[in-house]
Amino acid sequence: TETRNITVNIPRGVTSCRTLKQVGTFTLQNDLTSTGTCMTIEGDDIIFDGNGYDVVFGTNGGTNNGILLTGPLDNVTIRNTNITAGSVFAAGNESSGITYTGTLQNSLIYNNTIYVYNGGIDGLIASSTSINNNYSSNTINSVGRNSMEMGSMTNDTISNNVFLSSGNEIDFADSTNVYIVDNTFDTSSTYSVLFSNSAIDNIFERNIDFKGINDLGIGQVNVTYIDQTITNFFVSPSTPNFENTSFGRIDFLTNINGSFGGMFPGVIRIENNSIFMDTSVLGENKSALIKIYNLQTTFVNPAIYNNGTICDSTTSPSCYNLTGLNAGNVIFNVSSGGNYSISVIIPPPTPPPDIGSTVGSTGSSDIKSFIEDLIDEIVDVFVGDGNETNTNEEGVDELKSQRNYVLIMALVVFLLSIGAVYLFIRIVTS
Repeated sequence: TETRNITVNIPRGVTSCRTLKQVGTFTLQNDLTSTGTCMTIEGDDIIFDGNGYDVVFGTNGGTNNGILLTGPLDNVTIRNTNITAGSVFAAGNESSGITYTGTLQNSLIYNNTIYVYNGGIDGLIASSTSINNNYSSNTINSVGRNSMEMGSMTNDTISNNVFLSSGNEIDFADSTNVYIVDNTFDTSSTYSVLFSNSAIDNIFERNIDFKGINDLGIGQVNVTYIDQTITNFFVSPSTPNFENTSFGRIDFLTNINGSFGGMFPGVIRIENNSIFMDTSVLGENKSALIKIYNLQTTFVNPAIYNNGTICDSTTSPSCYNLTGLNAGNVIFNVSSGGNYSISVIIPPPTPPPDIGSTVGSTGSSDIKSFIEDLIDEIVDVFVGDGNETNTNEEGVDELKSQRNYVLIMALVVFLLSIGAVYLFIRIVTS
């Protein structure tokens, strides 16, 4: 006999603010309003589906939340809920539309609309640890505060959200391997994202209206920006990466730091067979690993070029290729910024040969002598060698006329021959 434990997810209707502890799917049946916190979740494997209804919380102010998760919790879903603050909250009271305390992992916050306004209230607060959670397709409008104020985040995904806050859209404490993709950031703040502690192995990709990054001096370790335009970029000594998935990638090996406008593109541009790093802004001697994508594989005698000049191990800045230059996706190291590309080595043009100089074993002077001898032979055959005696004056005149005619024709033949020889030499030596 074998005993098995089976968890049955039983749908339940919700008609009032309450605490959820049992496993199951809880679906809201009507709008809810509360003077304090409305919904509290205290159990694992719970789905709360707002079903498109409104949850209004904190109509009397104080420290309250639309939905409060008290952890540690695992496999919780909050979806399809419209959450609104019912009053103006005092600064610093740590209220929010959704708040969780303790560790939350393997959970989904999906397709919710959160609107909170004035005072000290955020759209979503994670005061503890978030692990392997997905925050997707939410619209968060926090007037005067942050859309998301997160504690420690690891292996989380933030995707397809719309952030409308006047503060920072996302305020990270610690973040490791967080994937921020396809969000819309519509903020009046200088920066869309604020790193207030560690930032390691995070990825920002294809976010819209992305105002910028501020790491508050902590530095960024292997943070990657993919197909990402950045309006403002403040970074303390860090080694970020920038990628255009069509054309290439830059992985900085030496720290960059400073405040930059128009970071990508602008100070950094990645285009078709062109990687540009502005040394006037980034500084000299910022070494990097360069990848150029989708190149042809039939270059004849290719080389790495920097600012139109060949770059290799002997030049300054120097370049060291890590793949063949006909690999299609070419990888190489560089010791400083500039404008890098792959192209063929073009030899200097060969000057046209001097017709009076010697070519091979037979010089043009030999050709000239041959033609002169040929003219003399022609004249001797048709006119004579000029030593004949002719006392007839008319004969002498006729002889001179014939000789002049032959000389003219011979000169024409000579000039044509010179042209033919010159053309032959050009063809052979080109």
